[in-house]
Amino acid sequence: MAGYLKELQRRNVFRAVAAYIVLGWILLQVAGGLEDALSLPDWFDTIIAAVLAIGLPVVIIVSWVYEITSEGLQKTSNVADHQSISADTGRRLNYITVAGVVVLLGVVVADRFVSRPESDSAPVTAATEASTAETTPSANSKSIAVLPFVAMTASQDDEFFADGLSEEVLNVLAQIEGLKVAGRTSAFYYKGKNEDLRTIANALGVANILEGSVRRSGNRLRVTAQLIKADDGFHLWSETYDRSDGDIFVIQDEIARNVAEALQTKILGTARSSPAGSEKSAEAQNLYLIAQAAMARRTLFDVRRARELYAQASVLDPANAKYLAGYAHAVAIQYWNSRDVRADEAIREAGTAIEKALNLGEPSADTLAIAGLVEELRALTASDPDAKTRAMEYYQRAVGLDPNNILALQWLASIYLDVRQPAKAREGFEKVVELDPLNTLAISGLANAYFGLGLYDEARSHLFRMQSLYSDLGMIYRYLSFIEYQSGRIDKSIFWQERAIAAEPEPLMLYFTSASYTSIGWADEALEAAEKYRQSSDGVDISRLVQAQLDKSFDSISVE
Repeated sequence: MAGYLKELQRRNVFRAVAAYIVLGWILLQVAGGLEDALSLPDWFDTIIAAVLAIGLPVVIIVSWVYEITSEGLQKTSNVADHQSISADTGRRLNYITVAGVVVLLGVVVADRFVSRPESDSAPVTAATEASTAETTPSANSKSIAVLPFVAMTASQDDEFFADGLSEEVLNVLAQIEGLKVAGRTSAFYYKGKNEDLRTIANALGVANILEGSVRRSGNRLRVTAQLIKADDGFHLWSETYDRSDGDIFVIQDEIARNVAEALQTKILGTARSSPAGSEKSAEAQNLYLIAQAAMARRTLFDVRRARELYAQASVLDPANAKYLAGYAHAVAIQYWNSRDVRADEAIREAGTAIEKALNLGEPSADTLAIAGLVEELRALTASDPDAKTRAMEYYQRAVGLDPNNILALQWLASIYLDVRQPAKAREGFEKVVELDPLNTLAISGLANAYFGLGLYDEARSHLFRMQSLYSDLGMIYRYLSFIEYQSGRIDKSIFWQERAIAAEPEPLMLYFTSASYTSIGWADEALEAAEKYRQSSDGVDISRLVQAQLDKSFDSISVE
């Protein structure tokens, strides 16, 4: 055995393998760089790695069977001892290996200590998010995310109740001065996901996590809640509440108060107490919590259901402004998102409800924000020239009352986009993203604001961040397409248009795609997209316009 190992060493088999591994590793780094720079397929570097793995046994066999001599490559068995230069060959292989190791160390050091600019086209992945989180400063200790409470029964109403309870506790905590509370959209992104709490805390920029569960038996509720320090998993506080349905307000107040105490309330301030449960309708509040959870889902079915539940809650407790405001919100979204009601009905129903809510004492920030949305509905459907100004005034009043009100901040920023003030829109959306880091509407709105300012790289960066979170959202690809089109990169624009249509085949994108195909002279593709647009947009036929444009410009178009 010793003789065999000695012969392997004499024939430089070990040195050849070492040099091959080092050079192969360098080649893999080069392949990875080329894959990113040239937008090559993801499998490119995998193929390179497979070829290198196959080549390793070939190197072992060749270095054993053959030897480099002054006369070229010859079989080792045919080389006399006085002709062998294996010692010189071994030294050269040593030099190659050492040089390769030096190069690798240089790459590692540069990657570790030299900051690299972000690519304007590389999507943010979970890995890069995690890497970023590891290098970001520690979160403010006075910060918390309220994860959705888990319903321990199979009833959908109980699940909605648990979600609504989580939101109400979040709203109470958000009133504590000096306490940063992650927004609902971001916290609820993790519903049903088995993520490590440190990962969640890093993504949301908080130091503490509140989680819990709800179990119902007849008219009895058992709510458990626990406050966890995210960086080490230490339980700061936990409690179990056994109550009847009529005590849900007491449970909300107790959870919020105890959490605040665990976060050193003398430093943070004290949460505002809820009115006593006897002054409210427990059944109405239960309906409201379920409606809030349904409303957050935003599907047409859920918005319809939320509208009915808000109406039922208002009948049971007509003096509660938030039930009326919730009803107005549901009606507005029912028209805005789905055109599921007539415009005149939406204005009448939402307008009447929000007017009643505004007259029930001093309005809350949420009520003012929803009043602004109703005014925007009037501006959209009733040709009221002053409605958008009134909407902006309501949003500004809401933000003045609660500077962290996400609804008001987001809708106000959207109005700034509408009136061509992208700088103010960017400021507003940046605030929303700070409060609610995974809010898709805010991230896309911020990208849109950057787009309006001509800052295309920043817009792309935010859109790729959205893609890493919501890869099936057509809006992302639609905005990316507009950016590339505006930049004059029609081929890339068409690529994102096709991704947008695959995710959400909406008429606007089909129309835009047809125009893009037309601009580069792709006649068949342009007419096919025009026909799809006609089929999905109530019979509007643009194929004749497309054909006329093709006939006019085809001769002058160079297609690569």
